[in-house]
Parts: sequence; C-alpha cells; structure tokens
Amino acid sequence: MDARAFDRVLGSVGGPSRPGPALDEKGLMRLARADVWRPLAGALAGDAEAAETDGASRAPVEPSRAPVESSRASVEPSRAAGKPTPGAEDAPRIAQENPRTGQDTPRTGQRSPDPLRLGEEGPKAPPLDYALLMPTLLKLLPEGLTVGEKVDGEGEFASVVVNDGRRKTLVQINVQPDMRSVADGLYGDATTLPDGTLLATSRQPGEKGGAGVVAWTADTMRPDGLRVVVSAFNSAAQSTPATRPEPALTVEQLTAVATSSEWLKLQQK
Repeated sequence: MDARAFDRVLGSVGGPSRPGPALDEKGLMRLARADVWRPLAGALAGDAEAAETDGASRAPVEPSRAPVESSRASVEPSRAAGKPTPGAEDAPRIAQENPRTGQDTPRTGQRSPDPLRLGEEGPKAPPLDYALLMPTLLKLLPEGLTVGEKVDGEGEFASVVVNDGRRKTLVQINVQPDMRSVADGLYGDATTLPDGTLLATSRQPGEKGGAGVVAWTADTMRPDGLRVVVSAFNSAAQSTPATRPEPALTVEQLTAVATSSEWLKLQQK
C-alpha cells in the first residue's frame, strides 16, 4: 500500500496551492496501514494464485502483450516442426506442456525464481515483531552518522533523519512479512542474489513535491517473502526542498542495510 499526499492538485496549472500536503508522514502511515485494506490485499493474493493454477483460461500476466501475441507464440513452434496448428480444444494441453514462469530475465542474466512456486518449496514467512524494527534500523546505519528525529510507525514503517556533517538526510524503512503474491510486479527486472533474495535498486526523483529531492532505494525480497525496502533522500523531508546534492547513504550502503540477516530476527518463529 503506497499512500501519497501533494501540495497541489495534480494536473493543474501553476505551482503549489499550499505550503505542504494536508497529510504528514504519520498520517500517511496510518492511512497505508489501516485494516480496511486487508480484504483487498487478500483478494489480490487470491487472483495471483488463480493466475498460477488457471493459466489456460486467463490472459497473460504481462499487460504489454496482447492475447493474440501469446497465442501466436504457442503455436509457431508446432508450425516449424511441420505439425498441424492446434485448435481451441488443445489449449489445456498446451498450457500444461508450456507453463509460464512469470518472470523476465533480470539484469544479471540469471532468471529470478517464480515467487509463488518458491513459496511452495519453502516455509511461509512468519509474522514480524515490529518492536524490533527501529532498533534494527539504527543498528544497521553506517558509522559516522548523527541520528536526529525518529518516527516509529509502530508497524511496518519507520524513519530517521541523519546527518553526516554535510546536512540532513531522511532514511525510511518498510518491512513486510510475506509479499510473494505481488513479487512479479515488483521484481521483474531484479537481480537474484546467491541466497535467492531478489534485489531491485533505483535512483529516482522525489514524489512529494520537494524541489530537487531525489530518492535512492534498495528493495529486497527473501525466498520466504520477507520484504525489506530502505530509501534515503537528499532532504530531511520529502515535501521540503533538497538541502544537499545526494542522500548521505549510497545505494550500496542501502543495499547492505536491506540485505542484512538482522531482519530475520524480527520473525516470530
């Protein structure tokens, strides 16, 4: 769940219509964590499971490919071999003989594991003890940083403001127990680490109106679905102007935080 607030009406002409968004970070956290979203998450997870087991009757997962293209890809090998073109009655057999893998080849050239099938092979991720989230984040921050304001969402979100002597940086953390049902959409171009963890990194402009703000992110998912996302910004808040050219933490340092085995200690086994 991603909740965002802006200081203007998107698509309108002109600049900001107010000094800052009507919702602050705590308000957005409460909105994103509200229990009212759980039935929707369950329904989405059910759709993902149905797509895995009912591939013959559903459209392809990739939205950019039309159903006609998918059908053509299935029948062309038969034509090349001199075999008759299969008809509609052959669809169940074709789907069984040619199951979808659900993932594109990541940047490393190694295929990322299918998250649903991977979940069948390993144990389901246990619930998390979120009381350990903030202490773990503080423990994993690189040396040489002064920690300022802390915001503990008492759930899967937390943030701290740090300073390396060259002005402030906001660092945010999001830890979720089992996100395998949406892994296809999140990690289609991810790198697969030796332990099976999926890693996606990015450097993007900020999304909450702060002038010149950039966000550097390391987004990871372990084989049991445990997802850890760490982001750093070149400002003390996403909605205020940038105060430095780049965040205080590099993408490599964010990756080290996100892939640390310390996060496994949050799991209540």
